[in-house]
Amino acid sequence: MRLLNNSQNALMHEAKSEDGRLKFYLLEVGKTLEVPDEVGEIWLKHEGVTIYIDPADFEAEKAKAVKEALEAERAKEAKTAKPKTKKK
Repeated sequence: MRLLNNSQNALMHEAKSEDGRLKFYLLEVGKTLEVPDEVGEIWLKHEGVTIYIDPADFEAEKAKAVKEALEAERAKEAKTAKPKTKKK
């Protein structure tokens, strides 16, 4: 996950990488950094640290969510619509 540090302090953490070696992560004030989920979960507990979403990615995700919501609404309407019957 990518984090944005808007806190007053830089954050540092060390964690084992997949190959078992220690890796150090430093998130400076006002910067973003891609970190493993386990490090991100710890840092998100600090006030001012948030998940960073690139604006281009945000717009793409927003468009996708709107499309999915419209499709779900149409499916719901189609499911609850009464079938038309012919009058004799």
